[in-house]
Amino acid sequence: MEGVRERNHRRLAEAAERNGAAPIILPHPDDVTIDRTNGPKVIGMATPDDLARCEEAVAFCETLLMQNELDERSDVRHAGEPLDEPARACFSFIRSGERCRRE
Repeated sequence: MEGVRERNHRRLAEAAERNGAAPIILPHPDDVTIDRTNGPKVIGMATPDDLARCEEAVAFCETLLMQNELDERSDVRHAGEPLDEPARACFSFIRSGERCRRE
């Protein structure tokens, strides 16, 4: 009998063969570890809320990285002052990663 993990891997493979969008499977089969002593453990997103939080965090980080690139291309601020301190957007990106790891 096919297990849930194997069935979901098959669904993902079938979508890839059709060049279709992968179905959203929560938890993703690769995020489930099987421990014969302690039972299965989910190491990734398990619920739609987890997925939404992850997508929000990714969008936030992408915004910070884009802002950092814009800062790197500019040598003056909006008010005309020199832009010579470390990139604030990049620092915020690094801090956001630290916050995510703590949660």
